Amino acid sequence: MFQNQWWIAYRDAALETDFNRLDDRIEAAERSMAERTFFGGHVFPEELRELKDSWNSLQVSKKYQLVSQRLGREYVVALPFSTSIDVL
Repeated sequence: MFQNQWWIAYRDAALETDFNRLDDRIEAAERSMAERTFFGGHVFPEELRELKDSWNSLQVSKKYQLVSQRLGREYVVALPFSTSIDVL
């Protein structure tokens, strides 16, 4: 498991329970992940796989959030913060 800046930002988004702050957390995680990918030097294959999985989870979260806003309801969105552990 990677404990660098992008992972911490992603974990914060995954564990955010305040629906109003979720957008900001997701944006911070996406920005941190993009910086790691493009400006962070060599990315080992294992970390790259984690980055891709995490990025995809954020995109799913954004879709759930959009749907729940359109329905006028708030749902707690659970994101996996690791490929093997789900946050419920």
